[in-house]
Amino acid sequence: MNQIKRMMIFANFFVFFAVLFACQEETNEPIQEIRNPPKDTLVVPLKNLALSANVSTLHPALFNRRFSKNATDGVAGNNADNGWVPRVENISNERPVLLGLSWDKPVMVERVILKGYQNWYLTDFILATWESNIPIELESPSPAFEFNDVFVKETNGYNTYRIPALVVSEKGTVLAFCEGRKDNARDVGNIDILIKRSSDEGQTWEPQKVVYGESEMVTIGNPVPIADHVTGDIHLVFCKDAKEVFYVKSSDDGKTFSEPVNITSAVDEMCQKAGFEWTGIWTGPGHGLQMKSGRLVIPLKPSGKEQDGVSRRVGVIFSDDHGKTWQPGGIIPPVIGEMSESTLFENGEGILVHNMRWHDGLYRAVSKSSDGGLTWSDPKPDLGLPDPVCQGSIYRYSSDSDDKRVLFSNLNHQQTGTAYRNQLTLKLSEDDGESWSFSRQIVPGPSGYSDIAVTKSGKVLVFFERGTEIYSEKLTLVRIETAELYQKDIVEDENLRYDLALAKTFPERPQWNEQIHVKGSTEKGTVVLTLDKPLLTDNLLLYVYGVKQLEGFVYLQEMEVWGTKQD
Repeated sequence: MNQIKRMMIFANFFVFFAVLFACQEETNEPIQEIRNPPKDTLVVPLKNLALSANVSTLHPALFNRRFSKNATDGVAGNNADNGWVPRVENISNERPVLLGLSWDKPVMVERVILKGYQNWYLTDFILATWESNIPIELESPSPAFEFNDVFVKETNGYNTYRIPALVVSEKGTVLAFCEGRKDNARDVGNIDILIKRSSDEGQTWEPQKVVYGESEMVTIGNPVPIADHVTGDIHLVFCKDAKEVFYVKSSDDGKTFSEPVNITSAVDEMCQKAGFEWTGIWTGPGHGLQMKSGRLVIPLKPSGKEQDGVSRRVGVIFSDDHGKTWQPGGIIPPVIGEMSESTLFENGEGILVHNMRWHDGLYRAVSKSSDGGLTWSDPKPDLGLPDPVCQGSIYRYSSDSDDKRVLFSNLNHQQTGTAYRNQLTLKLSEDDGESWSFSRQIVPGPSGYSDIAVTKSGKVLVFFERGTEIYSEKLTLVRIETAELYQKDIVEDENLRYDLALAKTFPERPQWNEQIHVKGSTEKGTVVLTLDKPLLTDNLLLYVYGVKQLEGFVYLQEMEVWGTKQD
């Protein structure tokens, strides 16, 4: 009798594994092991339900990647173009990445697999569901601002356009200057200074023109324009091969410019007064300044052999006769280390405020002059302006002494290196730059140098470098109403529900149901999430707010959702 029982048990196990093997052969899909299956229950083969899902993404952290194709169609090849590649420093609880999946009918989910390149971690993430019958459209919300691409890489005879500079003429014409780099994106080479004009506050543009350029392998760069509100002229100062400084002028609203005049002697005198032996010189970049007195002020950066512990300095030259002659100003004391590219404004009390790129700290450095730029105070870091050691732009909104609003744009983080040029942000001060009350992120993704101007109607213009893969793909103008300066960033709230409400199809905060919440994970590469019990749902959300990178890319290659469809 015992032998018969043993034979029956063996036969049952044989049938069980035969069915299991047959299902695997038929579907060619992996099978999820069901723990302690009930007696006489047939094991159902699981399928990758992500292949039949409607997939959408919302990337407040980085808008230039989409994961939808991967989750629905699988991976077309093992490379970063087919995966989701965020920048690590952009991912946080304030700036998460959302991946939504939905099905036309409920499915039974048992396991989720996140496949990725081996040298990365998803450290903090949530797997959740939300109320049924809510339209799942998580595509990035419409930009909060009005964008216009002015110069685009590999068009009109130039490989790359960089180093934006912007002014609004006395007639209200918007003049956008930049470097046109003929052969490649390098800082030296065959480079011209270009201009585009707009008579409708930056909505449309005339064809680009060359302001000045020379033969091959001559670098004409770092344009610093000033709109003269007394004469109506447009003044422009630039450098040649980092060895000479030139001045040109337009008396027809930027349509044509005069022949260049060499004004390098003013740089010589400025450095001689400070006892600094310069070997290279760069202007600005970005707009210069006309003071209320009419004085034109140009910020510049001389470099040379290391003296007093630094090899770069910051100073100014100026003109009191509308560009006819140029005089040396003062050099800022290098008491906190090395400083370079700079921008300045005149506050309501007539004091010049110089804002600089600081190479020995992760903030902007500030120095002031009460004598029109002849002498400067010891610089101090502005702790309200974190900076990744890159260029920035500052602009006083009004010439009215009582209107103390000041605008500042830069990359608002402290991760150094060109690979981390992103998060261009506009900040507003209401006390002449002593503190910063409001902050609006313009773009979260790749971005770089920028410049600010204000139109005759009061719109704020920011002209800046940006791209999808790298910051130098195009030069874009954004037009901002002043009321928008007082609004909060598009993503600030730590609440998960708020982030989804940002999408166009989510006017209210839906109710979320958290399924799995992982914090501080050190599981590398592929992550397997097994639910405590099968979940019947018509939607699923992956909410990522923490990642870690060992080397190379953070690379989410594919998402699999294993379960069964319901009849």
